Amino acid sequence: MLYPSKRDPIFSNRSFEHYLGRRSALQDAVSATLSPRKNVHLSGSFTRDEFHLDPRLTRSFSDVDVIISDYYSTDIELLRTEIGQALSAASGTKLSVGCAPPHQFQGLNPADARFLALGEYLRRVPTLQSNQHCAYLRAKTALMTLRIHQGENYRSVVNRIGSMGAHEAIAVKLGLRQEFPPYSLAELLRGEGATEESLTFVGMLENSSSYQKSCEYFLGELQHRTTIPSWLLDTMVRFLRS
Repeated sequence: MLYPSKRDPIFSNRSFEHYLGRRSALQDAVSATLSPRKNVHLSGSFTRDEFHLDPRLTRSFSDVDVIISDYYSTDIELLRTEIGQALSAASGTKLSVGCAPPHQFQGLNPADARFLALGEYLRRVPTLQSNQHCAYLRAKTALMTLRIHQGENYRSVVNRIGSMGAHEAIAVKLGLRQEFPPYSLAELLRGEGATEESLTFVGMLENSSSYQKSCEYFLGELQHRTTIPSWLLDTMVRFLRS
């Protein structure tokens, strides 16, 4: 695992070791809870030890993402609730669960995947209740937008880029730091030659009054994306227009 050398001053050496132990225990609890369920397969940040864990509270901003092999014949909301309750009981940490069918993003090209990361940011920002959660989402958006391909993990992104901004982003993504303001997202993307759409998007984000304009811009561009699955396209449009 990649642990940035620069971390929040709330950590002493002893508390940092304790934090690493908590991460390991949470990972073990997630694996032990899901392994007996033959139709459920763990995916996402919990398979790479790149999930978020708050160092001071029993909370994680990362979803536990799972692939459901019999997705279309399963009561997904019931299963999501059952898994969430089992995970919380086993880990002592409140965790959200994201369920997806096999091959959910099959055919999605890298450019469209990066663009969707920006839409996910817009979709979730209005629901967030804390500055720390907003910082986490900005850091995650930056790392996702800078991936070369959808399968590139955050560790590889940071090692490839190597900048202080990239290290700060993954520190926030993991929970090692608490701050990643809008200008940090903008500076990181600008410094790494992000796409024109990404740069236009972050330019709008720097103006805190232009959220609606950002949504309109994203929805306009979204219609030209040819590899986004129709169900995902419809979902994103519905959320951003509501």
